Amino acid sequence: MKDLFNRVAFWNEDNIGVIVIKNQPLNLIDSDTLNQLSSALTLASSDASLKWIMISGAGDKFFSAGIDWESLGNDYDSISDLVNAVKTFASLMITIDKPVIGVLNGTAAGLGLEIALLTDLLIAPSDVKLCNPEGEIGLPMLLGAPILIKALPRLRAIQLISGEAMSAEEAGRLGLIHVVLPRDNLFGDAKSIILKTRIDKYTRSFIHEDMEHVIKNINPSLLEPLLSKCHGISKNNLASKIGEARNKCLATHPMKQ
Repeated sequence: MKDLFNRVAFWNEDNIGVIVIKNQPLNLIDSDTLNQLSSALTLASSDASLKWIMISGAGDKFFSAGIDWESLGNDYDSISDLVNAVKTFASLMITIDKPVIGVLNGTAAGLGLEIALLTDLLIAPSDVKLCNPEGEIGLPMLLGAPILIKALPRLRAIQLISGEAMSAEEAGRLGLIHVVLPRDNLFGDAKSIILKTRIDKYTRSFIHEDMEHVIKNINPSLLEPLLSKCHGISKNNLASKIGEARNKCLATHPMKQ
């Protein structure tokens, strides 16, 4: 297990397969991290002792701040590898037989937000935020836009897609986050909810209706502008611009030193 995972932690806790993204402080995601997440999902799915799967992040700053743009190469193969890893992971998320519950330890941004939206049930403390920093410079969401358009009032969906942050409290009122809990005992309270939750395969098919078509049609060409310029921003400045936008998404609770 130690050889298999170095950016993801995976363990069995009271029949819950706990998967944690652990690239602190931002829990950034690249192809390797996605592949490890897919491996953890596959193991959790095949382990008969596990009845639920929980996905969270390490620390209390970001569940995940999204794609590690600095690690992305300046070539088509690098982008294609990332897109294919996203498709594999997303397909597993919506097709495995067990309930997948997201617990946001921190803000979910960019691809981190899209991963959170793929869970069957999303739990978060009131102090975190949802945001899509890449939207500020016009990069498309690979998975999240159809979910947001379907779940939210149209204007708020468009605002979130285009980069405006949303608080967990508002997301809870609008039904995008399904359970808002105090932070003090977040994981203990979330665990209590998970152990009482029953989501069968038939119900999951309705939760993720139409997502198989969305995932199938994701194409590396969506990210090809990164190879040269995207809305006037050179590839070398892309990570910096997205980093600036991420700062607007920081959770509001006092960070631990």
